[in-house]
Amino acid sequence: MRNVLALLGGALLALSITGVSAQPRTDAAAQERSVNPYVYMTDAAGDKVLLSTTFWGNDEAYDDRSLHRFFAVMGQLEKRGFRKNDQASIDWNKKSTHARCAIYLETVVPGGKGKTGTRVWCDDSGLGEFTVSPSDAKDHIEIVMKRFDLHFAGAKRNAGK
Repeated sequence: MRNVLALLGGALLALSITGVSAQPRTDAAAQERSVNPYVYMTDAAGDKVLLSTTFWGNDEAYDDRSLHRFFAVMGQLEKRGFRKNDQASIDWNKKSTHARCAIYLETVVPGGKGKTGTRVWCDDSGLGEFTVSPSDAKDHIEIVMKRFDLHFAGAKRNAGK
């Protein structure tokens, strides 16, 4: 009986570990079915952030973790003074003296063999785009926000120049 319980416990542990590290299918058919919610946010100074994620729709557990990452990043941005602002999309592409940044969660990493990650960049930061991968890494949100802070500081220095 103990052996059966140990075997079942081991099998459940293996399944839970597999589920945590699993990546969604990202082939063309999956991308066609995917949903990309987004939110525009601004701070009191008028700086803007576009936060987006992808729900692939073929792995409910993965999409649930994606939703939690989305809200975790949104919460971190709110701690930095950003708030949801739908009006920010109206003149998004207009040249401005304010920083303009983007955080795209759950995007397919080029050359990553179907793995997903997060793309972070700010216009005029002087740093270019940075990818944080894999999405399911324990410290993913922490790294994303450190990269955001670095890019945002550069964009604030250089915005409108």
